[in-house]
Amino acid sequence: MTVPTALAYALFFAGLVAVRATTVSVITLLEPVTAAAIAVTLLGERLTAATALGTAVLLAAVAALACAEARGTAAPAPARAVSGR
Repeated sequence: MTVPTALAYALFFAGLVAVRATTVSVITLLEPVTAAAIAVTLLGERLTAATALGTAVLLAAVAALACAEARGTAAPAPARAVSGR
């Protein structure tokens, strides 16, 4: 279990170098949707109405964020304080 976790983090941080932080934050919001999809397809879990509704709301929010980012209207990142030293 340690090796896959370490590999996942290594790939995640390598991806951060190549992709903008706003894009990464939107993509990471899809993790619960992916977990639910895997649970339904591989583990035979049942998809409840609440889970389906939550998934739809989350996907709509991610789509809205992605569209806002593509248009360049996403909220700008906060300015960093610059040290005088």
